[in-house]
Amino acid sequence: YQRRVHGEKMNLIVAEKAFVKCQDFKGIQFVKKLNLLGDKQKQTAEVATYFKRFDEAEKIYKDIDRKDLAVELRIRLGDWFKVVQLVQVSSVQCNFAPLHSYRSHHYDKQLLHLPCLQAPCIRS
Repeated sequence: YQRRVHGEKMNLIVAEKAFVKCQDFKGIQFVKKLNLLGDKQKQTAEVATYFKRFDEAEKIYKDIDRKDLAVELRIRLGDWFKVVQLVQVSSVQCNFAPLHSYRSHHYDKQLLHLPCLQAPCIRS
């Protein structure tokens, strides 16, 4: 089937044939993954990710109320700052160990910039 993604036709059959012709195994696997998703919006988001349009993919996930997938995308990219932002503004639960490590480091770093922690507080 075909659909348009920002003016580009998304034809998974043609894409798979092209990847086969190029002997691009990862591309073939990608198209198979898209077919398994079924949901056209998720497919569009994954295609945007494939073309490194990460903000677009994140927006699609948010628009279909799948903030968990937006978080997963940012985790795959290692964009921990964005992961923290997404988790804070949504009800997504994230029990991913590197996130907790990042959050701990990030908040510790923020605390170091507080004036009262840089020098001893003197009270008169």
